[in-house]
Amino acid sequence: MVSAYTPGQNANRSRSKRHTHTSGGGGTGAASVTGFPNVDKPQPQWNPNWQCPPEGDGNETNPSGGDPQLNKLKNRVDDGSFQAVDFNVISGLPIPAGTHQHRIKWSTSAKNTVANFEGTPISIEGFLAVVNNAKPGQPANNQGAREEGPESCNCHNDTSTFHDFHVWLLPPPGDVSRTNAIVVEITPPVRAKRQNWNLAKLTQIAQNKQKVRISGWLLFDQEHPEQIGKTRATLWEIHPIIKIEVESNGAFTTLN
Repeated sequence: MVSAYTPGQNANRSRSKRHTHTSGGGGTGAASVTGFPNVDKPQPQWNPNWQCPPEGDGNETNPSGGDPQLNKLKNRVDDGSFQAVDFNVISGLPIPAGTHQHRIKWSTSAKNTVANFEGTPISIEGFLAVVNNAKPGQPANNQGAREEGPESCNCHNDTSTFHDFHVWLLPPPGDVSRTNAIVVEITPPVRAKRQNWNLAKLTQIAQNKQKVRISGWLLFDQEHPEQIGKTRATLWEIHPIIKIEVESNGAFTTLN
């Protein structure tokens, strides 16, 4: 069973044949984004039996707490008709000004810009970054993902079952800087049904420099602007990942 929810900023589901592209918060541009698919965006759905509600413990009135609108998008579990999109198209999508805060405070222009793209079911290909997860002063602990700690989207539950896996997707293999990476995230409600979506397997894939195809829901994660140009190229993510495929001998195999 899944339950449905329509985010407020996406309430108008009609979309033009051209995608709005803005650079900042003032006004709407008319330029289309070449290579971005124009497809129906279904309503998010969730596992109603999950121990944390879709909005997590977010609070609209607490600027230092989680954003419940964002959390609801992060916690979706539905499958989709994923469309292949070039890596550079995603990393080049617009980042409107004034979106570093809860969505309820965004301008209409910012909401419209993000709504043009967010919630699209997409697939992108690339390579998993190897990241050092060791604490300062400890020996290197290189893995193909990073298990995060308690977060608002997961009700701040602090066990591995409720932790996101941060994954960095790179256009070529071997780039350890992650400056050009797109963040793609494995979330607890999805991972609960994927026995091989674990750190050991992801590390093996990353170290072997195997190409992957990541499919999931395009999300604008406004919470990490300070990371742009350091550990990510953009605030646009695939979040959550719904499907992982790994290339071997020229063919992709689904990782279950």
